[in-house]
Amino acid sequence: MTGLGIAVAVLLLLWCALLFVPFPWRPVGIFLIMEKALAVGYAPFIAAIGVALVVVGGVFGSWWIAVPAGLAALGALAVILRVGSVRVDLSGALGVGWEDRIPAERRTRMVSRWWTGRLRSDPKPRLRQDIPFATVAGTDRVLLCDIWQPPVGVPPSGVAVVYLHGSAYYVLDKDLATRPLFRHLAAQGHVVASLYGQVGLDTMYWHTSQDKSCHPDDQQPDWTAPPSRALVRLFGNNAARLRLQFMTYGGRSDWLTGGTPDDVPDRYAQASVFSYIQPDCPPTLLMHGTHDEMAPVAAVRQLQHRLEEAGVAVTAVYVPHTDHMFDLIGSRWSPAARVAFYALERFLAVISTTEKRPLTDTSPEGSTRKRKVSGPSDESARVSPETVPQSSGSGPVTRLTALPAND
Repeated sequence: MTGLGIAVAVLLLLWCALLFVPFPWRPVGIFLIMEKALAVGYAPFIAAIGVALVVVGGVFGSWWIAVPAGLAALGALAVILRVGSVRVDLSGALGVGWEDRIPAERRTRMVSRWWTGRLRSDPKPRLRQDIPFATVAGTDRVLLCDIWQPPVGVPPSGVAVVYLHGSAYYVLDKDLATRPLFRHLAAQGHVVASLYGQVGLDTMYWHTSQDKSCHPDDQQPDWTAPPSRALVRLFGNNAARLRLQFMTYGGRSDWLTGGTPDDVPDRYAQASVFSYIQPDCPPTLLMHGTHDEMAPVAAVRQLQHRLEEAGVAVTAVYVPHTDHMFDLIGSRWSPAARVAFYALERFLAVISTTEKRPLTDTSPEGSTRKRKVSGPSDESARVSPETVPQSSGSGPVTRLTALPAND
């Protein structure tokens, strides 16, 4: 019994230690990203188990149990306190006095910045899944999205959130670990359109299975290969849907763009968010983990600086001790996810009270087009398709645009 307690206490301490060590190098950071994400999400459980093992160590008179468990508990509690103390001031994006503009009816369902236990359940939203919203030009591939609408009886806010699942370019899918967030936003009256980010493989970039251009030193995998039997046993039909057989290739941009930044700088510029920064960009909220290994925080700080230089209203929230996908793992328990919910729901609540104006879409070629955006006074909205020219040369793609019902 004592040996088992020592093993659990030491493993708990090692697990908690991941929260204090950034991994800016590969492959260590990639191999430990899930363990660290779980540690962030379940830090309250690490603290509780650590305290329990301290008691067990005291009962059995074992310092080998009590000391590592106590250190793990203290470390987890320190993370909870540091994450909870993150300053969430949206005045940079929304202006002074932004808190006073939050509608009173939405305040009652908003979360606290500090961790206060399990995230409470929200009323069931109206969910429509696998809705075709586009067809890739030149192919018969239909792109699908999920639409989350406010529950019955919840007035619409007039704000729609388009959520792109980045998925490391090659793997995973929509409707993965995002339901707590989407359900919470729908309960605030917002509409959420959940799209798979792999849309970009066919519309913004050059598809790997079509022209086979990649780094000359690397051999691309067979993109039509099915998942292994082991993956199918573990994940069933989801193994193929999530393209888990390509997990080890996640994040490779050279295969998507046709080369390295030195080889094809124009294509990287076309894909870079920096190419689209302009003074009339809307108010922007950035949230990022300071230990993110897959998307280094330095890039987000640079984006914030570029937006500020362009005169764009922007606020950035940096969450300490957190790696990638901190808002998706253990969302109902995670202190880091709680901060993300806190900032996002208040940002959207104030945006819903902001006077709507026509937006100008600017393509890389410089052409502009205006479209209407529904405001909070709209009683309902319908979805109308419009054709959007794509800059990659792959042809037009049909996009859904929300319009007032009386248009």
